[in-house]
Amino acid sequence: MPNNLVALIPQIWAQESLENLFANMVMANLVHRDFEGEFAAKGDTVNTRRPGTFEAKDMGASIIIQDATSQNVPVKLDKWKEVSFALSDKDLTLAMNDLIPIYVAPAMEAIAQQIDKDLLALYADITASVGTAGTDADKALVLAARLALNEAKVPMRDRRLVLAAKDENALVGLPEFSSAEKVGDNGTAMREASLGRIFGLDTFLDQNVITTGATPVSTHNLAFHKNAFALVTRPLAKPVEGTGANVSVVNYKGIGLRVAIAWDINKKQHVVSIDVLYGVKTLDDDLAVRVLT
Repeated sequence: MPNNLVALIPQIWAQESLENLFANMVMANLVHRDFEGEFAAKGDTVNTRRPGTFEAKDMGASIIIQDATSQNVPVKLDKWKEVSFALSDKDLTLAMNDLIPIYVAPAMEAIAQQIDKDLLALYADITASVGTAGTDADKALVLAARLALNEAKVPMRDRRLVLAAKDENALVGLPEFSSAEKVGDNGTAMREASLGRIFGLDTFLDQNVITTGATPVSTHNLAFHKNAFALVTRPLAKPVEGTGANVSVVNYKGIGLRVAIAWDINKKQHVVSIDVLYGVKTLDDDLAVRVLT
């Protein structure tokens, strides 16, 4: 098949885009994810399931059937993000392997960064906090975050600590961090962002940690259990026949992407448009603590 025809197959762009999206995500790989195959539109509300809890009962003459406190949590799919770009005739002479670093990788990095920002903005739902605005992280602060999670009886497994660049820099030279057991094998960003498991927390750098204020600046790092927050995605529908666009919809591990390729007759170029629909939600604010610096 001629190379320019390969470059116009949306399924190829979609698969490459999805792989690059996973390679760039940090926060999205640390939270509860929900994906189902039915098509949705921006503004739709769907339900995700908050994990249930039980109580250990004394065994008596018979067992006690408990109702799990699991419940449906409505999530509004109000985040519809897209990246679009044009392919010239010259671009189409490139091999797909050359188009990936030029177009696919930066496009997916932009979407991944936005998903990170939206998830990290959920800090505003969390009332528990440790630390002081305007300072840098230290060992005592990490231990205070661990204590707060322990006192809240947060499960030991799947605990995370996400740090801003300045706080990762303040901690990375400490012996506990330099000798930590490395984790994060779910993608390039996860591997490169991982500081390791420290004091029972899988610890990561995320350059999108939210800051507020001016003097002092408040940096809202987060220590949390996986089930504190959710990323909910649904696939976008293909357009009806006759629109002139060649479209592919793909999903993998709870993320759905739509890629459309169309010919712009006015500018004599192909336009590639990649979009994703999702919502973010705090499932249980008791499973997280703000780590202020």
